[in-house]
Amino acid sequence: VRGKARLRDWWQDAFARLPGLRYEPLTITADEERVWMEYARKAPGEPDMPVAEVLDVSRGRIVASRVFHG
Repeated sequence: VRGKARLRDWWQDAFARLPGLRYEPLTITADEERVWMEYARKAPGEPDMPVAEVLDVSRGRIVASRVFHG
């Protein structure tokens, strides 16, 4: 997903399909170049899903993202 408008569309679609979707942060660690996050994806009627995400940052902007679902 590139750009604010596409990111907004992506999230609007996700919340339209899964009302009540939420994410529970577990751990967040960051430095100047990278953000590491672990969180639980929670959606009504579905089992919780563990997620790990890594964001690469350059000049204050996210330039890449990797998401791992457990």
